[in-house]
Amino acid sequence: MKKLTVMIAAILAFAAFGFTPKYGLDRYEVFLNQELIAKIWVNQPDKERVLQLGKAKPADHLRVKYIHCNNNGAGTGRSISLQDQNGNVLKTWTFANPSGSYAGMPIVVSELQKMEQSHPGDKLVLYYHSKELLKAELLARLNF
Repeated sequence: MKKLTVMIAAILAFAAFGFTPKYGLDRYEVFLNQELIAKIWVNQPDKERVLQLGKAKPADHLRVKYIHCNNNGAGTGRSISLQDQNGNVLKTWTFANPSGSYAGMPIVVSELQKMEQSHPGDKLVLYYHSKELLKAELLARLNF
């Protein structure tokens, strides 16, 4: 009986805490100017990773704040690439290693809009790269 009670408690604990997206996972936040427009954990399905930029103005700034779980902060050797639907890299932004408070990685919206205009019909996707990751992490698909 005691063994059964322990097993049930373990199953309930796993069910309650085994699927929380916050513990031990990388995450990122995306801001349009100062407004948070997305908060994503890397275990979220790709189809949920979409940025709606239809109302963004050319002078607006997109800022990606990627937080690694292993060092509780920013990565090193960081870059963000914009790729088309075939995986071709259209543009890459590189960022210095942060010191002090971590404000994120800025991208001017006009650069994204120009790429969207020069690649009509293509689905454009942002990927994050750093030395801490074995492969690039899909950030989001862009909708204009």
